[in-house]
Amino acid sequence: ASEAVAAGSPAGQLVAFGLQEALDRLPEAERTVFLLREVTGLSYSEVASLCDTSEDGVGSRLFRARRRLRQLLSGRLSVDALGPVRRV
Repeated sequence: ASEAVAAGSPAGQLVAFGLQEALDRLPEAERTVFLLREVTGLSYSEVASLCDTSEDGVGSRLFRARRRLRQLLSGRLSVDALGPVRRV
């Protein structure tokens, strides 16, 4: 079993930094949909209304955002594709 990382701890700050850096690398439309759906918990319909798109559009952007975040956080994208990466 793995232990939870406390948000204020140094390890928690590194995890948060990694996620924030990955979010910052998403295209704006994908980042906005991801944050509205996953962080604020809005429905697809609500996100679609706020982003002036269809629910299918929300689903597509959310799929791409999740896939890109998984790749970024697992280090599968090359540095060349992402630009410079700050190492800790």
